Amino acid sequence: MPGTPDLQTLTAWGFILYVLSLVNPEAAAGAVCGGLFFWAMNPEIPPSSRVILSFASIGLGYGIGLTAARSHDWQSWAWFAAGIGSSMVHVCIVSLRSMVQTGSPLPPWMKELLAVLPWRKQRDGAEPNE
Repeated sequence: MPGTPDLQTLTAWGFILYVLSLVNPEAAAGAVCGGLFFWAMNPEIPPSSRVILSFASIGLGYGIGLTAARSHDWQSWAWFAAGIGSSMVHVCIVSLRSMVQTGSPLPPWMKELLAVLPWRKQRDGAEPNE
């Protein structure tokens, strides 16, 4: 099938996931589950793009899981944080991709998400919308 990743690419990604699971298996498992959850939810996206989107969300979800694992309170929830984080990253990436392709405006939920991110604050500490 055209656009399907070759065996070498899949083997390389499998090795990377194996190494990540050695560092923190809970975060790796949660990130993989979260990244692959949306694999079946987006049939209109070509398979090669779905692979790239899934691995991007898996990588970012793994980072979220590692961050949770370092917290004493959230350590046992690293898999859950990685799965939810990976899923949310995937939703954001697919939404942005759709916006670019159709030329539609930013969805209200994404505007709210961007408003609470720390890098959106001005240097004097005031909110950007004030």
